Amino acid sequence: MDQVELLTVATLVGVGITASLGAPLMAAAMTAAQGMLSGFGKFVLSWFLVEKCFYTDTAGDAVVFHLSKQNRWFNQGDEVYDLRSAFVKPLNETRSIWAKRLDLSWRLFWIGKVPVLFLPAFDSNCSRMLFLRWTIDFDALLKEVEQLHADYMKDQKVKKFSVIRYSAAGARVSRGKKKGEKVTAPDDDFSTTSDHHTFTPSIPLGWNESDLGPSLEGARIDDLSLSPYLQDVVSDIRFWHTHRDWYNERGIPWRRGYLLYGAPGSGKTSLARAIAEDLDLPVHVFDLASLDNFSFSSYWAQARESGPRIILLEDFDAVFHGRENVSPGGELTFDTLLNVIDGIEREDGLLLFVTTNHLDKIDSAMGIPDSQGRSTRPGRIDKTVLFQPLDRAGRVKLGMRILQDQKLAEELADASDDDSAAQYQEKAVQLALSLLWTKKKAA
Repeated sequence: MDQVELLTVATLVGVGITASLGAPLMAAAMTAAQGMLSGFGKFVLSWFLVEKCFYTDTAGDAVVFHLSKQNRWFNQGDEVYDLRSAFVKPLNETRSIWAKRLDLSWRLFWIGKVPVLFLPAFDSNCSRMLFLRWTIDFDALLKEVEQLHADYMKDQKVKKFSVIRYSAAGARVSRGKKKGEKVTAPDDDFSTTSDHHTFTPSIPLGWNESDLGPSLEGARIDDLSLSPYLQDVVSDIRFWHTHRDWYNERGIPWRRGYLLYGAPGSGKTSLARAIAEDLDLPVHVFDLASLDNFSFSSYWAQARESGPRIILLEDFDAVFHGRENVSPGGELTFDTLLNVIDGIEREDGLLLFVTTNHLDKIDSAMGIPDSQGRSTRPGRIDKTVLFQPLDRAGRVKLGMRILQDQKLAEELADASDDDSAAQYQEKAVQLALSLLWTKKKAA
C-alpha cells in the first residue's frame, strides 16, 4: 500500500485506542497496522473513507490552522530551522532572521472522538483530508473554517498587500500564503521579501509576524509628487474601491482598467505600487514575454481567486507591437490575452494597470486614447493616463522630502527642467549624500 493507504488503515485501527487513551499510543498503533492489510485496505478506502482535496496552500493552511486551534491533534514531522530574509519594521531594515517551521508528514485531528487525517501535498497536486464516511459534515466544517478564518484575519488586521509574480518558471509571492518558487528579477518599485513556507507557515524566532515587512517606505501616496491630474486619477480609483455596492446596484462590473503611458522613469510603476499599498490589495505581476496561452490563462484564473486585486502588465510595448508578440520565443497570442482580460468570466474586484513607454505600439483593441482622450476600449482599459515630467511644484516637493531644505529643493528644481522623475530623484539623493559626507568629514 502507498503512504495514504497505510496511514488511513492505521487511523482506523488506532481510533478505538486513541479515543480513550489519547494520542501517545497512535504511533504504536500505526506501526502495528502497516503490515495488516493490502487489497482489503483499498476496499476500506473506497467504501468507508472520504477523501477531500485542497488545491491551494491558502485553503490547506486555513483548515490546518483552525482545526489545530479547535481540536486535539497528533502529528509526525521535523522542526526545521532556516534563515529567512525579511523587512523588520522596528529596525526599519531588511535583514536575515531565524525562522522555524514544522515539515509535516501528516497530522491527525480529533473532532470530538472522530479522527480526521490531513496530509500535505508532497509531490501531488493537492493536500488531502481523509475521514470515515458519515462522521463529518464536511460542508458545515468548511463554513466554520471560513468564519474562523475571516474572524482571525479581521482580528489580526492582516495586510492583503503582497506582490505575486507569474513567469514560465512558476509563481512567486513576497508575502502571503502561496508557495514560494522562482522569481523573475525584481525591479526598483516591486522588490520582494522572501517568505518561504511549505505546509505550515514559518514562525519567526524573536519577532512577531506583525514586526515583519514588506517595507512600505518610499511608495506611499503622500510621498509621491503627483500633479492635480494624477491626484484625480487616485481619487477615481479610491472611489471604485470603496463603492462596490454602487456598481452592483447598477449592474456595472466592479472593475477598472488603466493604461499608464509616458517616458521611462516617469513614475508609472511607482504609482501602481503606491495605490496597491494605499488600498491594501495584492498585486499580480505577469511576465508576458515568458508565458504561453495556457500558462497566462491559468495564472489569471489563479489570481482571480484572491478576490479584489491589482493585475499589472508592465512594459506592454516590449512584448506586443500592435497584435504581434515580438519577444524572443514569445508564445502568448494577442487574441488569447484579450479574451482572458475581457472574456466570459466575470472579473469583479479587478483593478488592471497596463504600462507602456511607447503608446504608438499599443493596439486600439487593447485601449488607447482617442482624439478626445477617451479610451477606445472601455471594459478593458477604461481610462488612459499620461505621465508627464514633474512640474516645478512636484520637483520641489520631491526635493524637500529628500533634502529637507526648502532653498536647496527650489534651487535643484529650477536646474532640472528636463529630468524625468527617476532622474530628478537620483539627483536629489546624490546631493543629499554629498552634503551628509561633507558634514561628517567636518565633524
